[in-house]
Amino acid sequence: MGLALLRLASVTRTLGGLRVLSDVSLEVRSGAIVGLLGQNGAGKTTLVRIVMGLTTADSGSVAVEAGRIGYLPEERGLYQRHQVEATLVYLARLKGLSQGQATADVDRWLDRLDMSQYRHRRVEQLSKGQQQKIQLAVAFLGDPPLLVLDEPFSGLDPVNARLTSELLREAAARGCGVLVSAHQLALLEQLCSEIVMLARGRVVLAGALADLRARQAESLEQIFMSFAESGESS
Repeated sequence: MGLALLRLASVTRTLGGLRVLSDVSLEVRSGAIVGLLGQNGAGKTTLVRIVMGLTTADSGSVAVEAGRIGYLPEERGLYQRHQVEATLVYLARLKGLSQGQATADVDRWLDRLDMSQYRHRRVEQLSKGQQQKIQLAVAFLGDPPLLVLDEPFSGLDPVNARLTSELLREAAARGCGVLVSAHQLALLEQLCSEIVMLARGRVVLAGALADLRARQAESLEQIFMSFAESGESS
């Protein structure tokens, strides 16, 4: 088992009188890819925002041992009128990289994401999927020990979804811990070593994928769909 980079214990959050998260616990260790799974409205984004310090929990604890986090938000936060390369270099500098390091790292990730040919375009000139790949580059810049990605496959075609999965596996192989929030069960089953399934803000299933498959009479898809069809996660 790798080192614990992120620990959430009994996290609860209420918004507008609605209990969005209730007693949620999870752990991300180095070398692990943990999938945070749930239908829209299950509480995934709120949990990610709590991890990132963008909102607070009413109770419970969040311990981040990674030092630096590579973050991909669900909402795009790029400077639309700025050039791609200039934006990435600026954000790399904010992460503490020198000018030379920032330029080299931006070159590396633009190449790895097959986006080098767009380096001089303004962000607003890119397609939705291309902008998502630039957001991924931002998360990877500086090789942070912990990645927290909210809906990273949004807007990506199957080829680029596979590329993203490959990059996340490579990061985990380097010892990075990865928390990836998504609603695409098939993608997460192929990618993740562990799953945490939320429905109406509660953990309804959690553990190593191999163990879950061995002990569950129903398939993960059947469990997931049962909550979706019952309205539990709406």
